[in-house]
Amino acid sequence: MNPKFGAFVRLLRREPALIAVSLMAGLLMAGLSGCGANPASSSSLNSGSNSTPKPSRGDQATTNPTPRVPAHYSNADDAKPFPAVLDPKQFSNPSVVKAYAFARDLPDIFSQQPCLCYCDSGNGHRSLLDCFATDHGAGCQLCLQEAILINKLHKEGKNASEIRNLILQNEWKKIKLE
Repeated sequence: MNPKFGAFVRLLRREPALIAVSLMAGLLMAGLSGCGANPASSSSLNSGSNSTPKPSRGDQATTNPTPRVPAHYSNADDAKPFPAVLDPKQFSNPSVVKAYAFARDLPDIFSQQPCLCYCDSGNGHRSLLDCFATDHGAGCQLCLQEAILINKLHKEGKNASEIRNLILQNEWKKIKLE
């Protein structure tokens, strides 16, 4: 054993408060360096601004982080060729079957929508459409809710941009799955 390490261990045994102070200092430094940052507030090349100054109740200007907008295409042509959506028939859950069918039928709309589960970071998805080109969408309630919402809004005559704005306003949270 390294003699310096042994001395450190003996010191910690005699001074338990040193452990607490060391841990707190480490946690503070990790927080300041961005370790464990919320993916909703991290930056992205394909997203909007990270923070916007907003007035507080006391008319004082504060900076509240605005969640980043996950990857998506601004127009359908940039997304072509569209990835192939998995066959909805391979699933048994009715909500999953519907969501995959909607993605298959509306790839131009789905490619222009961000996926708010932030799978662009962990899975490299470029839009909500990619969630349904894999089995990711089948296991993600948020993806399913967005898909059902997209179909509903498309039937109401909304365009891709209008749908995206409503998704970003968390309208998907109102969708109940079967």
